[in-house]
Amino acid sequence: MALIKCPDCGREVSDKAQACIHCGCPLTKTCPRPEKIFYGVRCIKDTWVMGKAKTLISKAWVTNKFATGINDISILASGITKERAELLLDYLVSHNGEGEIFLDEKSDHENEQLTRYIDVNLNPNASLMCPRCGSKEINIGERGYSLISGFLESNQTVNRCGKCGYSWKP
Repeated sequence: MALIKCPDCGREVSDKAQACIHCGCPLTKTCPRPEKIFYGVRCIKDTWVMGKAKTLISKAWVTNKFATGINDISILASGITKERAELLLDYLVSHNGEGEIFLDEKSDHENEQLTRYIDVNLNPNASLMCPRCGSKEINIGERGYSLISGFLESNQTVNRCGKCGYSWKP
């Protein structure tokens, strides 16, 4: 008897089993996996995008380039869901830029780095994540007294990451 990975959930199961004990996927044939469709955002014109918006869009491009290796200066994002592509395009358009969403046929898996970047910076419905490490172990509390600043800004709400310890204002 040997252990194999389930084609659906990836957990180890016996090669003699008829179905995965974790997810129920039949092992005699491969489980049908729904094909994910990925999208991208192409910038047509961003001449008048300035300030914080330009910085955020530039960081999205750098994150995408680092994750995918795509060096096309007009492609801001690739390998993301349609909802995230719409968020990025809405942000670009609301700051006087022009762009379009395109069907990304080259990506075979989700661009996790860019997905996390869009969720942290643009998605109001995303769960709270640490901007430094991406952890979801967030503690929300009040800033306390400090020897340096005293009671200055002492009762303000701050988010703290339970994994890396980073603190930031909500």
